[in-house]
Amino acid sequence: MAKEIDNHVPLERSPGPSWQDVLDLDTRPVPAFLRAESPYLNGFEDIPKERYISREWHDKEKACLWSRVWQFACREEHIPDVGSYIVYEIADQSFLVTRVSENEIKAYPNVCLHRGRLLKTYDGRCSEFRCPYHGFAWHIDGQLKHVPAEWDFPHLETRSEEMDLPEVQVGTWAGFVFINPDPNAESLNDFLGDEIQKQFKRWDLENRYVQAHVSKIVNCNWKIAKLCVALLVCNWKIVKLFVVVLVCNWKVVKLRVVLLACNWKVVKLRVVVLVCNWKVVKLRVVLPVCNWKIVKLRVVLLVCNWKVVKLRVVL
Repeated sequence: MAKEIDNHVPLERSPGPSWQDVLDLDTRPVPAFLRAESPYLNGFEDIPKERYISREWHDKEKACLWSRVWQFACREEHIPDVGSYIVYEIADQSFLVTRVSENEIKAYPNVCLHRGRLLKTYDGRCSEFRCPYHGFAWHIDGQLKHVPAEWDFPHLETRSEEMDLPEVQVGTWAGFVFINPDPNAESLNDFLGDEIQKQFKRWDLENRYVQAHVSKIVNCNWKIAKLCVALLVCNWKIVKLFVVVLVCNWKVVKLRVVLLACNWKVVKLRVVVLVCNWKVVKLRVVLPVCNWKIVKLRVVLLVCNWKVVKLRVVL
């Protein structure tokens, strides 16, 4: 008979020295961030496969997750000038994220309030958001700018403020721009909390930039495979690569690969894999280094379940 497991009892650790025991052996003081621990317990019940393949569950995620959670839309350097904007899409929703002044960023649903057409279909820079269908236009701060054939809309003369683009919550942290469609959501600062902000403060991420962006469409549920790659480059001596892969469920498996290259003599690779489910995750990393001019990183991720996802990143 299978042993009953209490979901509230912490998992037993494997025999042998713990991470803290290893740190105690160091001859120099260990920074506090290396001793930080944040174990995550999500119970021991099996996760129903319907959460990965069911249209009903997908619709629930759209209604209860993506419409209510803070989500990364872009970096601040992606919209450097007043009027710069990006089109951010999630599920069946589309948003415009734009810089309206040197120190202010706003976001709106990417839809014309007249007939519902997308205002923009690509990233760029503009002085107004004008619908290509009938020509309704808005200032970049969301206020209504122009109504064509305005004599056909006399009722808007005293209700023009109702035609301003509705705003979506925007928050910034460490150079990253987040949006949240839920007007009643907590602030980004409260959502992140103090711990994660302290943990990443030493990386000085606000003074980094995205050197390259690679994307690929995978025909599967977002929980099966999601890859976010940010390549931050200061000069040829300092290269930092962050790879985050969420597999099976955003709460279940997290993979972080950090590559620090100071110069051709110093290359450090740290791989942390947290697997909290019965599913199988295999990671192979090959790093051939010839000199500072040639650095190649290959990551192959194989997820073995009823679906197979292969991911290859070559730098």
